[in-house]
Amino acid sequence: MVTPWDQFIDSIEQKKKQIDDVLEAYRAFRQKLDALPPELARAAHEAMASGQSLSARGAHEVKKDLAGKTALECVMTILVENGNEPQHFSTIAKEALSRGYVGRLSGNKEEVETRTTTSFWSAMSRSDELENVGAGRYKLRMWPPGAKTAEDAVKSPKDKGRFEQLCEFLKQHGAVKRKVIVEESGIPEGTIGMLLKEGPESPFLKDIHGRWYLRSQVNKVSESVDS
Repeated sequence: MVTPWDQFIDSIEQKKKQIDDVLEAYRAFRQKLDALPPELARAAHEAMASGQSLSARGAHEVKKDLAGKTALECVMTILVENGNEPQHFSTIAKEALSRGYVGRLSGNKEEVETRTTTSFWSAMSRSDELENVGAGRYKLRMWPPGAKTAEDAVKSPKDKGRFEQLCEFLKQHGAVKRKVIVEESGIPEGTIGMLLKEGPESPFLKDIHGRWYLRSQVNKVSESVDS
């Protein structure tokens, strides 16, 4: 009868064999490298050093696409990218920080991380667009099947209504900053963050003053800027 202890011993022996195989391959590689002519040996060392440098840089290159976004916008983006899989508020907050989110907090790295985590929890617990599934984990309350990106996530019937509401608001108010839209439109801040996207197919544009307006209003906005 095989006991858990026997399985543990077998696992250790397998790992030892894998390590021995790696060491043997490394020794063979070193022997071949040492046998190269001096010029080729130097070139090989330089090539390996260059590859290690590139690998190290790649490991530390993290996208900073959440810079300038609010906490809820970061939450929405991260949840959508992960297929609305419930995540702990602290996990989301830490990822947002690593991707460029900056709140209105000061202090050392640990203090900023702690306060940011608390800030995210506060915003997420108050949001009508998020559902607490327990143990501090949250997901989007409305999730359209098949959505893979933040743009896809606004295709639900509810968000189509929000889209029309935002268009109507901009038609009435013209070019306005996002803060005004958040305060006066009646649309949840997280939804505004997902709807307001710049791009060749987006109906929304942003001028040099940070004001948002409809693409159909471009002439009126240009006239107001010129005047």
